Amino acid sequence: MKTNGKKVPISERALTQRINRKLQQQNNPEKLIAARGTTAREQLGHYYTVETNTSAIARSHVNLEKLASKLGVIQPWEEMRAE
Repeated sequence: MKTNGKKVPISERALTQRINRKLQQQNNPEKLIAARGTTAREQLGHYYTVETNTSAIARSHVNLEKLASKLGVIQPWEEMRAE
């Protein structure tokens, strides 16, 4: 897709939905969760993942764009739009 050097913005919500769909397809499914409260944000970061089978924290301090890129759910011509 040619965008003349400009990246197509996608919302944070759309990106989290893409990530969650991909995480659910893994052998050990996970769910992306937004931390609520200042204490949770300090300990876990703004986003973290939880294993759906055991409810154990799988990843903390998740960078949405990096995780999306690692999972292959964001294209090179896309970028997350600040909300």
